[in-house]
Amino acid sequence: STFGVLVFAILLHKGFAAFAVAASLQGVAKRNGKLWWAFVIAFAFTGPIGLMVGLVFRAHVDGQGSACLQCIAAGTLLAVGINDMLMSALHDIGVWKKRKLFAAVF
Repeated sequence: STFGVLVFAILLHKGFAAFAVAASLQGVAKRNGKLWWAFVIAFAFTGPIGLMVGLVFRAHVDGQGSACLQCIAAGTLLAVGINDMLMSALHDIGVWKKRKLFAAVF
């Protein structure tokens, strides 16, 4: 049951991520169709490969190893959230700057 919930959450996330990836690959599609398909296929395989790697680690890693992997995952999430999302939002000089900061803090 936990695995089913995890798969559902990943599928929801992949849907929004697919939209973002497609938007960022628009320029590539116009220049090189084969490269675009290579990126799309690589993106499509990240989910199943990640699930398989997670299942292997779940079966073979316990205790401190599991805690270490969770710390690495949490640190990666924080680094991406702060460096790639929050910092670029703070460089905005528009009306939404205070709202973005408020949303990030709370």
